[in-house]
Amino acid sequence: MTHSCTNTNISFILHLNLCFQDCVRIRFIAFISFLLFTFACATSYGQNLQVPISIQAALLQKVIKFDNTIGNRSDVKILIVYNNDSRNFMNELVSQFPATFKIMSKLPTEIEGVLDDYDLAYIMPGAQTAIASLKSKKILTITGLTKYVENGDVSIGFGLLNDKPKVFVNMTSLKAEDRILAADILRIAKVYK
Repeated sequence: MTHSCTNTNISFILHLNLCFQDCVRIRFIAFISFLLFTFACATSYGQNLQVPISIQAALLQKVIKFDNTIGNRSDVKILIVYNNDSRNFMNELVSQFPATFKIMSKLPTEIEGVLDDYDLAYIMPGAQTAIASLKSKKILTITGLTKYVENGDVSIGFGLLNDKPKVFVNMTSLKAEDRILAADILRIAKVYK
């Protein structure tokens, strides 16, 4: 009888141990799944916006001083084109500019009819459908997505080069927008022909 109780106790302990291992395994899998999901959501934009919005805003305010049509004006009119997924980035960007700047934010579907009123347009992640309309109106295009600059879709972008914020300029796009940047800024920028 003692032998049977001992076998039962050992079986019960082994069963508990297996249940515990299964529970740990399930929790581990759930945790890894959560991390992967969080990473995937964060990188859907994070991989594109390499430079924080506050730094982009500061760079933008410096770079536009080298544009032939904007120069040192304090009444710069900026159109920020965003989509619903980039609304938070848009709000953060708007808060970074001086009160003298006229800032308007629009979805890509809302920009027709207002384009003549702006000096430049900042294109947020997910709003690339607006690029063609902006180009047709010769509006200076700026973005935090360097791939648009590399492709020639946008004239000026902000990204990282050797882990440092860098201005990217596409000369072909700039010319299509009838814009000229001073040589001083082109010397320090990553320039694409």
